[in-house]
Amino acid sequence: MRTSGRFILAIALAVLAARATGAQSVSQRQEIAVFNLSHHRWNVPPSALGAIDDQIRSVFINLGRFDVIGMAYQLDEEDVQGFIDAITSFREQNLEIPESVQMGREYLTQADVTRLVSGFVVVIPSVVEYRSRREDDAWKVDIRTSFTFIDVAKGRNFAQFSVETSGSDDDADRAVRKAVDAIPARLTYEVRRIDRFTLRTGILEVHGNEVVIELGSRMGVKVGDEYLVLSPRILSSGKEVVTEKGLIVVKRVEEEISYATVVFAHGRLEPGEQLKELPRVGLETEVYGRGMLVGTWLDKRPFALGIRLTVSRGFQAFRPFIGAEMPLQLTD
Repeated sequence: MRTSGRFILAIALAVLAARATGAQSVSQRQEIAVFNLSHHRWNVPPSALGAIDDQIRSVFINLGRFDVIGMAYQLDEEDVQGFIDAITSFREQNLEIPESVQMGREYLTQADVTRLVSGFVVVIPSVVEYRSRREDDAWKVDIRTSFTFIDVAKGRNFAQFSVETSGSDDDADRAVRKAVDAIPARLTYEVRRIDRFTLRTGILEVHGNEVVIELGSRMGVKVGDEYLVLSPRILSSGKEVVTEKGLIVVKRVEEEISYATVVFAHGRLEPGEQLKELPRVGLETEVYGRGMLVGTWLDKRPFALGIRLTVSRGFQAFRPFIGAEMPLQLTD
């Protein structure tokens, strides 16, 4: 117990020392309200709607960096600006909030509007395309879902993107399920790419090729996550620029801290240096060639063209991959 206490104290002192070095930024949990999926113009099966809603909420919960508030309402893309205007009016004009407030097709309760006016991020998902058809003796389903992110405190939309997924199967329900199940990986990547949600942290300790970083499982850090080491520099003009000094990959995660291996670094890494999450999609795609083409096109050798898909999160010491390779015998 004494050893554990000394270790915790050492880490706490390291956190204070690192933050005292200057402009280091460390991400905090953010409140986010996720509306129900809107689909008014599309004939989406009820079972698929429920599954998509569940998948969307699970993404924000599993990311760890959010306190997720579920909102049992739906808003279409065209309702977004009206929603922003209404919330802004209540906030800026200090208007009395009635018992119910119409937002698009929905009526929000006084209690929910009061919570929104207090200020946090709202996510509005909407199905903007749904296609199900029979092709080549199989059911094929395409779903395109848009996501709009609103900063309620500032009354503005700060991010928007669409996630496109597909499913194919002999059974129509299974085709839908495959399309729905493909949503989390893509949505997770897109959310991590939003600058406001990208994790920032700092180096607490450096031990050779290993560093201890602030933030752990409580903020959703996972084994295999990569972080850029950022180095600010002042130009002769007085302008500050930030360059990438190195790259680390997380190898072990605890509740409040994580351990990472240095992949590369320009110079020695130091406690207090700034880190920024480098999001990767679920599978990294690499196209490669193997063999040689020498001389001119008249002097050819055996050659192979391949593609490799590598799992980018959840692994560190080894990373599973699948691939395919096609040999080419180039002759005259």
